[in-house]
Amino acid sequence: MYLPAARHFEISEQTRSLLKHAASTASISSEKVVSEDGKKLKPSAVLEHAKEARRRIREMWSTFEVGERQIGTRRIFDIEQDDWQEERILVEIDAKSFGQGAIRECFRMKEVNMQERSVPPSPNPDPEVVSFGDISPSARSVGSDEGSESGFFLVANSLLEMRHSERRRLYVAKRSMQDFADLEQHRHDCSVDVMHQAMAKHYAELYNQSLRTKLQGDSGHFPHLIDFLLTHMIELEDGRTFGAEAFLFGNYIKHNNNSGGTMGAKKTPQTFSYFTFVKSGRSLMVVDIQGIDDIYTDPVIHFLPCHASGSFRKADSSVNLGIRGFALFLWSHRYNDVDRTLGLPVFALARSELETPVPEQGTCIRDLNAGVGVWDLTSRSGHGNSNVGSSDKVLLSSVPDLDLRASSWDLSFHRPKSSVALPLDLVEAACHMEIAAMYHEGRLSPNAASLRTRAELEAAIFHIAEAAKQGLPEALLALARLASDMDHSEFLPQVSSTEAERPLCLALLRTASNLGVLAAHGAVARLLVDGVYSDKTEEALLVAANCLEKYASDASETGTVLPEPLKHEVCCRHGCSFGWDAHGWEPHSAYARAAELYEHELRSRPGSWAKSRELWSLAAECALEDPRLAKQAMRYTEKAEQEELEEAQGSGIDACDESDGQGALVLRLQGDLQERFQKFAATFTSPEDALERLIQLAESAEAANTAAPYACKDLPTAPLKDAEESSAAPLKEAAVDEDVWALLG
Repeated sequence: MYLPAARHFEISEQTRSLLKHAASTASISSEKVVSEDGKKLKPSAVLEHAKEARRRIREMWSTFEVGERQIGTRRIFDIEQDDWQEERILVEIDAKSFGQGAIRECFRMKEVNMQERSVPPSPNPDPEVVSFGDISPSARSVGSDEGSESGFFLVANSLLEMRHSERRRLYVAKRSMQDFADLEQHRHDCSVDVMHQAMAKHYAELYNQSLRTKLQGDSGHFPHLIDFLLTHMIELEDGRTFGAEAFLFGNYIKHNNNSGGTMGAKKTPQTFSYFTFVKSGRSLMVVDIQGIDDIYTDPVIHFLPCHASGSFRKADSSVNLGIRGFALFLWSHRYNDVDRTLGLPVFALARSELETPVPEQGTCIRDLNAGVGVWDLTSRSGHGNSNVGSSDKVLLSSVPDLDLRASSWDLSFHRPKSSVALPLDLVEAACHMEIAAMYHEGRLSPNAASLRTRAELEAAIFHIAEAAKQGLPEALLALARLASDMDHSEFLPQVSSTEAERPLCLALLRTASNLGVLAAHGAVARLLVDGVYSDKTEEALLVAANCLEKYASDASETGTVLPEPLKHEVCCRHGCSFGWDAHGWEPHSAYARAAELYEHELRSRPGSWAKSRELWSLAAECALEDPRLAKQAMRYTEKAEQEELEEAQGSGIDACDESDGQGALVLRLQGDLQERFQKFAATFTSPEDALERLIQLAESAEAANTAAPYACKDLPTAPLKDAEESSAAPLKEAAVDEDVWALLG
């Protein structure tokens, strides 16, 4: 539940009495209240801190220049109802800003009683009792042992609560430093900020609830709870719009930013950011955590609009980095005991990353997008991996904790095609791939992109492998390229491989092909047809033919350019082929090559004749779409007609293997002729003998110039299959079907 953070100038008599009573009974000393320098406060000093807080708050507001009072509309976003709540208010806004951030400036604002023409005097004492909480001396707060809160600000924010009966409140009003004159755009930006902070507050409540549940019954710990200020929009009658939140007095501390920076050793803010990522199903992450004590404000939310719902789906902003924002935080986050308490899963990091301190500062978004490194891995003397240093080449097989045996990889993925750019079950894999891409680009170090340290290269390979193990198509292609002996100068050119990694290369490509990756279809077909990394067995050629057909079918339907709104929803290497698209196939040539495989190398397979004819026809259709390929289309058509004619004539024979391994003859006969021939051949030792007998009969019939069978008593009888059948009647000419004779003639 939201606790109002608005502060008043005076300390009520009831609060004074409570403080004096607390000091006299020494009850406050057991609560570990500390001063600004970290020392414990004496009970008698608590009241002095409260008086000092009052003085400094009044001093801060003494320069407030009262402007014209304006009636406006306060709009608060209800995250549960996905709707806005409105009320009319009367406000005064300071003429000058008192602070600036990266993109906004802040003004002091007062809400004035709508029924009063003048500022009302100090209210009557609030009947509500101020509570100091229930922290026992022996209890240990989960997440609070990273640093002590300031006693001064603790008192200021705990004891100077605005009375609920008071209608005059103090706020901070914020507006963009640029483009605020564009009233419609600025109104939209303010509404986005309000929705983001409402969403952050919603996840703070979920975080507190989860922590309470995990610590239920644990008397040795109590939950260290957090909260976000409730923010709202103030729309004035003159058209100006401000984002407003309760005035919170104290020293603002930033705990992390939206570009991978982690400030200080406090664990709770970092765990909260990670919690939002896991709790949302990896669709959003609240970062840029800052505030006073554990009351936060001004967050940034990286999120994927395709996976958002309601009004928040349209709450995109320029600071939303999507997958890259997720990846930057996950790269800098180190799993801690608060994560463990909440049962959050571990995001895998490379050994060199775990052995290196996290960055204390991150770059601004402008510098990050320009390629400036987040921090210098080599500048932390005495820390990190001693193996950090420049290297011309890194052998793929030398990367720690990476097994490159194809047999050790589970590459059986069954993933239906998604209607969105990136399914949620691949978001974590996309984050791994994004980290690898940032290592390659030099975003995570100050070195030139052409010179990576060994630790960076090993970390990049580690993250590519993690993404590939989860079935991310671009990671499968990237790791396959690194495991091949082919050029990859455009991506991690310092990495090389050996012959031992070639089976993994082919296995990764086949997996990508099974997932529907266009470049993988063509690449697998090329490697198998040419006998690269695999023998040209019948099984391999069948896979090649299937991949050629899939490539030709999908080539005209797949695009690689994403619409602008989707670009931050996928990793920066989404759709990259990593050189595997240089296979040389065109849709028509892929169909034609597959037809040739069925016509020659795969002729013994049932149905290969019909399949070959079908593929020749498809090749002709594809070629006809390009006027320059008209002659090629005619050739394909002739091949299809030839196949059809040969099938109709049944003149081809295929040698195929039966279950017992014996050779058998298969005649391509129409209708029930196949059954009739098999019945006729039953008395022969083999189908070849039966065919030879039919040919002899056909030749005799042709010599007699007749189409009907005739008596030829001198012809030899068919050889019998075994002695038991020696009593079988000799073959009579009339037993040969007339249609078979006609077909063979």
